[in-house]
Amino acid sequence: IISCERESGSDFAYRFELELTGKDKSLKAFRSVQREFREAVKEDYAESFPGVRQNDLHVDFQEYKLNTGKITGRAVVLTISVASLSYDANNRTGKLAVKVNANQYEEARKWIRKNIETLARDKNIALTTGEIPPPGKFTLGREELKDGNILEIEFKTE
Repeated sequence: IISCERESGSDFAYRFELELTGKDKSLKAFRSVQREFREAVKEDYAESFPGVRQNDLHVDFQEYKLNTGKITGRAVVLTISVASLSYDANNRTGKLAVKVNANQYEEARKWIRKNIETLARDKNIALTTGEIPPPGKFTLGREELKDGNILEIEFKTE
């Protein structure tokens, strides 16, 4: 670790610079470092905020790049727990409600969108052995923040 610090004014975003050591500077090593760093950030956050459940912590790498053996990026720790998920495969509509930290609304919204995209990719498409499915297509519908910390989003997959 060359540097790692919380962004000023934010208790849940980290900026970092890491250096790959040894001879292995492959994509596999790049992803392995990401997994290990994700766990280290979760542990640091949980130690800083006692009472938070580690199962509700999600680390989203909003920036993550490798250049000449150095990895730089930005990691955001989101406190999110799924309150409910419903999906009707017949009419391809669903609703996802998650409990979020009030000061993480925009970051949580991005995370939810990414997860709806995964659901859309995995549902209602023909799978071909050995091929990665195409990105999921969906449209977002009504979006509502209930009780100050429950973000509910309706969506339709295509």
